[in-house]
Amino acid sequence: MPKLTIYLPDQEPLKVGFEDQAEVNVGRADDNDIVVVHDSISSHHAQLRLVGGQYHLVDLDSTNGTFLDGAPVTEIPLHHGSRITFGQVDADYATDEVEEEVASGDDTFGDSTGSGFESSIHAAIAQQSVRPADFRNLSPLPKVEKKNTVSQIAMILGIVGLLAALAVAGFALMMKA
Repeated sequence: MPKLTIYLPDQEPLKVGFEDQAEVNVGRADDNDIVVVHDSISSHHAQLRLVGGQYHLVDLDSTNGTFLDGAPVTEIPLHHGSRITFGQVDADYATDEVEEEVASGDDTFGDSTGSGFESSIHAAIAQQSVRPADFRNLSPLPKVEKKNTVSQIAMILGIVGLLAALAVAGFALMMKA
């Protein structure tokens, strides 16, 4: 059963389970399936929509946005362990998929050798890479900025023109003397 754990400031985490609901609405208004009372949450903020057996996170044009692992989203599939942010409220999405795989022995490494090596670590290729919102570059070296080629050419032509004008002026003065 999919679960959403919502972390509101100064409150115990709110754990909500939902199973096979086609749509789960999240927002501040009382008519939502999951009501989250916080100033950064819109009345009808987001929706968890069941598409082909997998829930998708859909932003409902909220004022403060919906984010998955720090990146703003309009619609994106959810996976076990996804970190969702509704406005300024964090939530974790979890499914029973991981426990079912462990129970069925799907994570046994080793083929016909019968090594029987089992792991509770589950890795998947990332759908996207996102720098955390609070990321700060602590490098003591300044960031190297790419220079504009057109500006460099214009500057070189300007310098060459100035040198040519000085050469002509110097040549003219030598001819008068």
